[in-house]
Amino acid sequence: MAAGAKRVDPRDEPATAETIVSAVGRAIRDLRDLGKMTARDLALCSGVSAAMISRIESGQVSPSLATLEQLAAALGVPVVSLFRETSSAVSDFTVVRKGEGLRSTRLKGEHLHEYTVLGFHRRLDLQFESVLVTVERNDHAPPPTYTGHGCVFVYVLEGSAVYRYGRHEIELNAGDSLSLDAELRYGVQKVLSPRLRFLSVHADNPGERPPARTQYGFERTKCGCEYIGGQRMNCFEEAQDLDANSTAETIDRALASHRRGVITAD
Repeated sequence: MAAGAKRVDPRDEPATAETIVSAVGRAIRDLRDLGKMTARDLALCSGVSAAMISRIESGQVSPSLATLEQLAAALGVPVVSLFRETSSAVSDFTVVRKGEGLRSTRLKGEHLHEYTVLGFHRRLDLQFESVLVTVERNDHAPPPTYTGHGCVFVYVLEGSAVYRYGRHEIELNAGDSLSLDAELRYGVQKVLSPRLRFLSVHADNPGERPPARTQYGFERTKCGCEYIGGQRMNCFEEAQDLDANSTAETIDRALASHRRGVITAD
């Protein structure tokens, strides 16, 4: 290489029309295979001919936006998913060796517990976090509960506990798992063993956020959750410590301690 010359990484090159067409075709084929659909199945569901689908998947033609919308609807995905391989040639993966990870301590009043972040990934349509949680039994300081968005998966590695989900209490022991919708309040209600260790995985769409609204007003969403000043409080299934007659000062204090997706007060 000549002096002063710069090595060019092909991944840094801007995508051309040809590479975009090929990437969209691959995405359609991958999504079709994932759904166990043949080209004929997709043609029947989308109204796009099987021959055209074959040409699109092989990168021979550049489909119109209308055609992409038909295909995306038939595949059950948003149109943007068909362009997932065109936005970046870079993807990340994380390897955490035994005993490693980012260690942190969570405090709530007199309660504290340790947790280790094993992985965190964020992209436009997905936020993913996995943590290893260790809780020592303390009957005088119960662990916090949470509300948020997305889904949570819990797998108990050691010990036993009563886990709360909405109004339900579920006993979990080593080897048990639980998956849940994070819209209802959830978390460890009571530790039954001297120590509890569990893996918690949370997946969320960062684009799903509370609707815009007027300051200090109330709004029920389809899941029955309550928003105050754009901040998610609790679901209507749970007891409310605020109502429509609460003063601005009361709500301000509540908003300082209640944050969407963070610890919520009982």
